[in-house]
Formats: sequence, structure tokens, C-alpha cells
Amino acid sequence: MTDTTQLATKAPRPISEQQQAVTALAAMIQTFASLPDAHITVHTPFRSTPARLDLQLSTPQEFEAWREALQISPDMVSLHATVSYAWLAADTRFSGVKVHVAGFGVALTPEDAVAERTIVAPAVTA
Repeated sequence: MTDTTQLATKAPRPISEQQQAVTALAAMIQTFASLPDAHITVHTPFRSTPARLDLQLSTPQEFEAWREALQISPDMVSLHATVSYAWLAADTRFSGVKVHVAGFGVALTPEDAVAERTIVAPAVTA
């Protein structure tokens, strides 16, 4: 049996490291109060990267509303597809915080689902 009291543990990171992302989220809510709600995740900083936000939307229409509000160019949107579902995704910054936006519920024909795609790694602007 393993003695868990002897396992090396790292000190927990303080929640204050997420403050910039939470402040940006509060500003987004105030700025875009009428936009569709989203499943929102505030990611803890990882290694040398700061905290970030993920917004997951239920439909392509909700994604489009957020894309326009955040001024994300259509060229920066990527389509992701698996055998069972597809989604749109884009990255941007808001108030200096990286924001990943994903919109699910994309309907693809069987041909579209297996079509070859070019993978583009969009640059995130400050």
C-alpha cells in the first residue's frame, strides 16, 4: 500500500493568478450583455502562460454573434470535425487575455465530414 503522506506535492497556485482572466470576463459580460450565454471556463495559468478563457457555445449562430463582437476575422475561424460532430473555433484576446471561442452543432454532410482540410495555426493578436 502506498503511503500518500510521503508523495511529493506542489504548493497550490493562488486563485489570484486567475484575476486578470476573471476581470476580462467581467468586462466581456458588461460590454456584450445581450450576447448568448456560454459555457465559460477560466483556465489556470500553466507553466509560463497566463490564465485564459474558453467560451463554448451551443450553435454556429451563437458562435457567429461572439465572433463578430470580438472582431475575430472569418479567416481566423477553423472547422473541426469528428465522426460524430463538428464545431467552429477561433482564438483572440480581450483586455489582454487569451480567449478561445468554440461553437458546436455544426451540421455537415457526409462528404463534408470526410473532406480534406488545411490546418491553419492562427496568430493571436495582443
